Amino acid sequence: MILIYRNNEFLGDELMAAQMVAILNDFGTEACWWHDNPAFRALVDVPLWDGTEMKSWRFNYGQAPKWDGRTMLRTALDNFSADFVLPPIPISRPTVPVRYHDDPSIIGTDVVICSEVSVHSKYREYPRMNEIKQLLNQRGVRWKDLSIDKIRGNAVLNWVKKSKLYLGLDTGMSHYVAGVVNKGLILQSGYSNYYHWGATYPYEALFLPVECRNCFLRTGCPNNHKCMMLIEPRDVVDKICKYL
Repeated sequence: MILIYRNNEFLGDELMAAQMVAILNDFGTEACWWHDNPAFRALVDVPLWDGTEMKSWRFNYGQAPKWDGRTMLRTALDNFSADFVLPPIPISRPTVPVRYHDDPSIIGTDVVICSEVSVHSKYREYPRMNEIKQLLNQRGVRWKDLSIDKIRGNAVLNWVKKSKLYLGLDTGMSHYVAGVVNKGLILQSGYSNYYHWGATYPYEALFLPVECRNCFLRTGCPNNHKCMMLIEPRDVVDKICKYL
């Protein structure tokens, strides 16, 4: 049994570490997962560490200055194989194994929105989200912003599962809901790219092919965040209405 952990408070990384545990067990390598926050542990349906002494491995995909074409999960699995001298491990779980329980009080809406990301890099956010909301109102499309309303945990899964479309960003929430989403559209910044973090998820990514993408910058963008600023809200809403 091997303990897989991350514990850096970035939701996406924590969830991918749990996803890796499920994949390792599918592969025949017994693994468990742990986080010191009970709220994190309650999110995923994987074997949890019971305190028994065992080998541990920190979920690690590195972050090269240039993208090498692999997903973060693929890189982590390859790093694990190298450290434990194992053959290549197939990705048997395309999404995070979450704990979902039906909440009858939540009935869903047309579009659920994730408008905020962690402090890791605010460049992943879409600064013109309020314009999208105004256009949705004009077209009579109902929406709910899960980020602004501070909705967390199983309630997030219920809202996404019971709504027609998820509009998200490159962030932990998009990792979390991928397994229950009906249709999903990601507004992808140039910080990274969709094929780096979410290639196995059932989303369409809307992005601009800017020359500076995959910058991995947290501060100091020299191009005024054009990767997101130049995505027109009307184009996003037109695509949303086609989905609906």
